[in-house]
Formats: sequence, structure tokens, C-alpha cells
Amino acid sequence: VYADTYGYTLFKAFEKELGRLGGEAALFTLGMKLKPYETVAHLIKKATKGLGTNETLLTCNIIRYQDIMGHVYIAHEQLFKKSIHK
Repeated sequence: VYADTYGYTLFKAFEKELGRLGGEAALFTLGMKLKPYETVAHLIKKATKGLGTNETLLTCNIIRYQDIMGHVYIAHEQLFKKSIHK
């Protein structure tokens, strides 16, 4: 409904209005309300991106979101075409 009325999504509006630092936190909160499995999948991808793994972020995510990890596995495979296990 928001996108039809204003021409862009809530995600884009938060990004535009809140800037980098506040926008990232707001986008995460919005993502957890609208698309929680995809949001956690992106967070896990962020933790494992690059040469090193951010082990603290990865471990915290796995512990905190263990109740929804089954759905997150599926979302991660759909988004990134890779299994979390590999």
C-alpha cells in the first residue's frame, strides 16, 4: 500500500530519511517485522562475508534466532543459492 501511494517502498523511505547509521538500524527493525527470515539470512551473510568470518556476530545470530533457523536456512538458500552448512 505504501509503495502504491508514494512510489517507493518503506525500505527505501527509511534509507533516504534516516541516513546511514540510523537507517541501518531502522531497516533491520523493519525487516524483522516484514521479512524476518530473509533479514536474518542477510545478517548471517554479512557475518560470513569477505576473507574472515565475524564469529561473534555469527554465533550471536545462531543463538538468538535458533527458533526460526529452519526458515532462515530456506530463505538463505533461496536468496544466495548456498547452504548455511557449507
